[in-house]
Amino acid sequence: MTRLQTMLFVPGMLIAGAAFAAAPLDNQQAQGLQSLGTVSFGQVSSDPTSVHQRLEEEAKERGATGWRIIENRTGDYQHVTAELYK
Repeated sequence: MTRLQTMLFVPGMLIAGAAFAAAPLDNQQAQGLQSLGTVSFGQVSSDPTSVHQRLEEEAKERGATGWRIIENRTGDYQHVTAELYK
């Protein structure tokens, strides 16, 4: 690999790494993955987009590549528990 190719290739790798986002998993996808534990939180909004964003942030902070919601109580106040996987 030439120096120019290296210079073009490495920044592309860094950008790809920066775009990391943990993905939601179903039961089948989670099988065989390493559990990193659970995370729980409550919020007033029941907007699914905000729940997924919050789970992605938590997963990224803990080095997880995916998460699976194991409890989701809704009403005036939403409570979510998810298991994180690597």
